[in-house]
Amino acid sequence: SRGLGDVYKRQAPVARYTPEEVHGARMVLEVAAAEAAARCADAATRTRLTELAAEQGRALEDPAAFHISGSEFHATLQRAGGNRLLAALIAEAYGQSSELSHRALAAPGAMRRSWLDHKRIAAAIEARDPEAAAATMRRHLERIGTAARRSEEKRDAA
Repeated sequence: SRGLGDVYKRQAPVARYTPEEVHGARMVLEVAAAEAAARCADAATRTRLTELAAEQGRALEDPAAFHISGSEFHATLQRAGGNRLLAALIAEAYGQSSELSHRALAAPGAMRRSWLDHKRIAAAIEARDPEAAAATMRRHLERIGTAARRSEEKRDAA
C-alpha cells in the first residue's frame, strides 16, 4: 500500500511540507475547526455553509465550480469558530493539500461523496452538535486521503 507521500511526489513545485505533515495537520486543525464552528458559528454562517453544500450538489457535473464551492465551504468553516490563528493555520494546510484534493476528487463518485460529507458537516454545525461535526469532518478527510492513495496506485499501475 502506498502512503500520502507517494501521492505528493508528483506534485508540481516543491512543497513546503511533507504530505504526511499536511494531512496530519488538516486532520487535527479542521476537525477542531468543525467542532468550534458547531459551538460558535452565528446563524448567517451556518446558513452559508448549508448554501455552499447545496451549490456543490448543483455543480457535480462541473469540476471547476465544484472545487470553488468546496474551497469556499472550507474557508467559511475555518472562520466560523472565531479563532483567527486556527483559521490561518488551516488555510496554510489546505493550500498545501490542493493537489491531493483535486486528484482524490477525480475518482469516479468522489465528488458526490465529498458533497454528501459537506452536507453532513453543515447539518451537524446547523444542529450545534460539536461531536457530530468533528466526527463527520474526520471521516471526510480520511476519505479524501484514501481516495488520493487509490488514485495514485491506479496511475502507477497504468
